[in-house]
Amino acid sequence: MKNILPVLLLLAASGLNTEAICQNSSFPSLGKLMRWANNLSYATVHQEVKGLGFKFDGKEDAFGGIDYSYSREIDKDDITYTEPILVSAKEDKVYRVEISASRVDLIGFYTPSLEANKFQIFECSNETDENELDLCYQTKSFSFRMIEKSKQYDDGKKRNGYTVIIYKR
Repeated sequence: MKNILPVLLLLAASGLNTEAICQNSSFPSLGKLMRWANNLSYATVHQEVKGLGFKFDGKEDAFGGIDYSYSREIDKDDITYTEPILVSAKEDKVYRVEISASRVDLIGFYTPSLEANKFQIFECSNETDENELDLCYQTKSFSFRMIEKSKQYDDGKKRNGYTVIIYKR
């Protein structure tokens, strides 16, 4: 019985809790994002993104590859949120995924998994304004960027918008 506490602490630290939260919020886990951005075929990623309730919006040429855009609408507290995902691929292999949301704090959502997977924080190269928080993490294989931006909406309320970007280095 003495050994159960260290095991539970290890499980919590390994990011399994964030996987459960991820399933409840229908956002892909960090592990899934890393798998997608690791040159997985676009056809596989397309099916998995659609399986999370996103509809395909279109594609356009970008930087020698193709950007595929998806979105879904979520109603919460009498507000309809549109959540987009952008999947970038070259030669049918995905190398970059970008997700945006306003109803879920994506920074709080992904940070425990980043730390559990030994991502190292580093200085972001882009300038930010006073209403923006920009955090960058990396490993040997991936870079992960999280942006939080405060925005005034039409109803007069100020809300935060979150964007996460993962790409193969």
